[in-house]
Amino acid sequence: MKIEGYLRNIVLAHILVAIASISVGVIFGLLQVLSRAKIFVISNDLYYQGLTLHGVLNAVVFTTFFIVGFLYIITETSLKEKLNKNLVYLSFAVMLIGTLLAAYALLTNQASVLYTFYPPLKAHPTFYIGATLLVVGSWIAILNTVLTFLRWRKKNPGVKTPGPMVGVITTYTVWFLATIGIAILALFFLIPWSLGFLKGINPTLARTLFWWFGHPLVYFWLLPAYLTWYYIIPKVAGGKLYSSLAARLAFIMFIVFSVPVGVHHQYSDPGITNIYKAVHAFFTFMVAIPSLITAFTVAASLEYAGRQRGGNGLFGWWLKLPWGNYLFAYAIAGMIAFIFGGISGIVNASYNMNQVVRNTSWIPGHFHLTLGSAVFPYLPGPITISPE
Repeated sequence: MKIEGYLRNIVLAHILVAIASISVGVIFGLLQVLSRAKIFVISNDLYYQGLTLHGVLNAVVFTTFFIVGFLYIITETSLKEKLNKNLVYLSFAVMLIGTLLAAYALLTNQASVLYTFYPPLKAHPTFYIGATLLVVGSWIAILNTVLTFLRWRKKNPGVKTPGPMVGVITTYTVWFLATIGIAILALFFLIPWSLGFLKGINPTLARTLFWWFGHPLVYFWLLPAYLTWYYIIPKVAGGKLYSSLAARLAFIMFIVFSVPVGVHHQYSDPGITNIYKAVHAFFTFMVAIPSLITAFTVAASLEYAGRQRGGNGLFGWWLKLPWGNYLFAYAIAGMIAFIFGGISGIVNASYNMNQVVRNTSWIPGHFHLTLGSAVFPYLPGPITISPE
């Protein structure tokens, strides 16, 4: 299906905002590294302002804009059904206005509340209002996708949903469920508090609502990468997806296991019972299952492609893969690096090990290894999507 000019342009606009955001975020991240290494020491005010900019722009703004634009393309190409143009523009406009409002508070140093931004640190109201509008804009994109899918379903009764569309639906389901927590926190607590209508906020409640959002956010970043590994990489490699059923099962398991895991960030919080902490620890470990399914399925798909190219022996197929294709090599490099990010996450999920590594460089190391490996290398270029 040929993508219309307006969609190409609006997706490009999403990507440009994403790149602008991460460019600013990376600069401040570099300043933090240089300052901590005593190479170029910056003031405390600039350090924490930069730390907030680095986290918010890289982890929220960059990912949201890029993923929404990326999923627009996957939706239209997999369903061969056009999105509602007006909703596409409205979603982008609301997200952009929200980003600019939050950027005002960040750049004027009125929102140095870090990436987690829960009390007692307080930001300017425009920061919370902007963050809320960014979420609302993404909800409009979800609504557009749902309406498009329902229109396709009406035209194709009884037809199995294309695999890539299962990935789109899963990604947006995880995002929507996650953002309910941050919406409640912002609308009913943070915005009234920053405007002076509330004298204070229960800190445990605020932290819990944030981590309701904060950890599933990671899977919102990750799922589009899984979508590329399942439905794009095998085609780029010259093969096919080893098991469509395994891919669909993995996506469904992510919905079930990824949302109720945020409390593992609150193992040391006294206001949460050990039972709830144990439940969240269990589900955090269970998230490893769809990841292991993915590792096996993608590896099998690549082996099939390598053998189709003439590879023999136990590992001879590996050498036959199209390493000269930058799309393939770029994605595989991120996939391999992500293995270490995922393994370090298992350490964080363990209550005892969590107490050892908390407040150490292990945590930002884990965070950056997952975000900087699987999440950043979305395929940059012409792609072929498998409909399986």
